[in-house]
Amino acid sequence: MSPADTVVVTGAGKGIGTAIAHRLAADGRHVWCVDVLADRAEETARALREAGGEATGAHCDVGDPGSVTALWDRLAVAGPVSGLVNNAAVFPRGAALEIGLAEWQQVLAVNLTGAFLMCQAFARQASGSGAVVNVASGQAFRPLAGGAHYAAAKAGLVNLGRVLALEWGPLGLRVNTLVPGLVPSDQSRAAVDDAGFAAQATITPLGRLATPAEVAEGAATLLSASFVTGQVLVVDGGVLRL
Repeated sequence: MSPADTVVVTGAGKGIGTAIAHRLAADGRHVWCVDVLADRAEETARALREAGGEATGAHCDVGDPGSVTALWDRLAVAGPVSGLVNNAAVFPRGAALEIGLAEWQQVLAVNLTGAFLMCQAFARQASGSGAVVNVASGQAFRPLAGGAHYAAAKAGLVNLGRVLALEWGPLGLRVNTLVPGLVPSDQSRAAVDDAGFAAQATITPLGRLATPAEVAEGAATLLSASFVTGQVLVVDGGVLRL
């Protein structure tokens, strides 16, 4: 793998996104660590550089089309991008009857529309090859009460990946979907307590929850697997068994 290979990772400021950025940098890729919080993006990029990797921190709110355009304008100056990991997401909780239209639209804007716009921008600059990994959720297949907007957006992301794989395969572009299981992180801890984590571990065939590094391994695999596209890779210890 050439050090010139550049991958954009959204939501790289924490949790799974940070782990993916570290794994890809360790693989020899130049990682653009993108986050809605610029200081977190740069913190991740700095850690990668201190570990001997190549990384750039960048701000982008994927829920804002103008912010997405600004990011790709900057990337166009920096050089071609060979890979994209759409990991940025928001995960609010609420009963369906209590979700307001503004909240519904914001969740879809970040979790689905933002990923679509990032994919479009990536494909438009690609020149003959490249790979996208969209990070979905087990809730795309087995949703829980209290997150209708989140589950709907993640289900949409799965089928978005399948359609893009069909349309963009002739262009030399691969598009796959990564489905992590429940991973203890700042985001998940806002919605799941310790008892919830323990309960999930008990129904997992491997008997425990994944680490962010194990999910990152799945992302790296999908980026590198040159004849795999339109697929869904579940990294949840065997819970879904799709």
